Amino acid sequence: VGGLVESFDVRSPHGIAVTVRITRTSTDAVQCTITAIASDHSQVGLRTLRLPAGPAGTSTLTTLVKTEREATAADVAGCG
Repeated sequence: VGGLVESFDVRSPHGIAVTVRITRTSTDAVQCTITAIASDHSQVGLRTLRLPAGPAGTSTLTTLVKTEREATAADVAGCG
């Protein structure tokens, strides 16, 4: 299982929309942790994205991560 940020859009000082591409090799459910990162490289938001059981392959999903202050980037911290 792997996750990659395709794009992000800072919507406000308290939210960032993140588009993530998730690739899985099994039909199991997957969850990925998405982090929002500020200009000083600190984590300012966190969201767990859940993908239900389904066919193996690649899925692209967009989610909104709420932040405590403005984010300047996003990352996939891990999937499993």
